[in-house]
Amino acid sequence: MPLMYSQLVAAVLLLFVMIIVQGAAGALHHGPILLGSRDKLEKEDSVLAARTKRATANMLENMMLFVPLVIVAVETGQTTATAEFGAGLFLGARIVYALAYWFVIPMLRPAAWLTGLVGTLMVASQILPFLERI
Repeated sequence: MPLMYSQLVAAVLLLFVMIIVQGAAGALHHGPILLGSRDKLEKEDSVLAARTKRATANMLENMMLFVPLVIVAVETGQTTATAEFGAGLFLGARIVYALAYWFVIPMLRPAAWLTGLVGTLMVASQILPFLERI
């Protein structure tokens, strides 16, 4: 399996962990009502539950950019050192982002978000020259 596919699978696993943490934070706050339809929650999310929900939503948004770029890079043979480094940078930054968001580490969350974006752009930069040739 190409390294970039391994990095992609790891990013998906990170998303899975984030969803589990989000669910656990919600369950701890809301209790058994979450087993139903959740149409009428009796109280707002706790600060932690809301934070995990926002972090997961942000991860999903970023995955929508990252996933297709990695697939195109691998399938077109554009798995350069730059693309692989960018994918690894994305993954590492997204781990830091989640932890910084959950544990409220000032300035680290936006820095991690920007670093992840740079990683995504590094992958994209390796695909664009290829696309110009076709």
